[in-house]
Amino acid sequence: MSDYKENNLSKEVPEGFCQCGCGQKTRLAPQTDRKRGWKKGEPIRYVNGHQWQGKANPSWNGGRTNKSGYSLLLLHDHNRADCYGYVSEHILIAEKAIGKSLPDKAVVHHVDKNRSNNNRNLVICEDNAYHQLLHQRQKAYEHCGNPKWRRCTYCKKWDDPQNMYTISSQAYHRQCARERRLLCNLAKITEEVPVIKPLRGFMFQGEVVE
Repeated sequence: MSDYKENNLSKEVPEGFCQCGCGQKTRLAPQTDRKRGWKKGEPIRYVNGHQWQGKANPSWNGGRTNKSGYSLLLLHDHNRADCYGYVSEHILIAEKAIGKSLPDKAVVHHVDKNRSNNNRNLVICEDNAYHQLLHQRQKAYEHCGNPKWRRCTYCKKWDDPQNMYTISSQAYHRQCARERRLLCNLAKITEEVPVIKPLRGFMFQGEVVE
């Protein structure tokens, strides 16, 4: 397991707290129940529904799991822990490297685009906007060799931003935008034009329509 494992995973959880390691206090047993392991007036072992969490779960993997390709570790008291108490391992590695907690808006970037590879090539970004900029420039460099170029939303070709119109995260050629609007207008007009069908019993081009 990683060096960043939870302290309460390696030592006993004190009495009166949920034994799954979530840190929540448990209520007192209202009655003695041998089947549940309750003794009246004493704290029960688990918060309701937590008896199959943590080490008590048959699928327990030492506090490590995977979600959307990211490696997560169980750290209930971490400020970036999710509702289940898990934190992304790359965040813990970055915090160890700088010797303190990451700023609230900071994002860790995987240079090799491999979410599960936390051994090296991690970059700390000041916020998600800069993180997305790195992805954009890296993608441009891989496709056209120039990290500053952008891809047209309509024709999908890479070009110098000076030849394009950029707004927010989109970039496109004005000519491409005009052609797209023209096609949309033609399609709209075509849909609005009613199809005229000849009525039965009337002459149509010298023939009686039945």
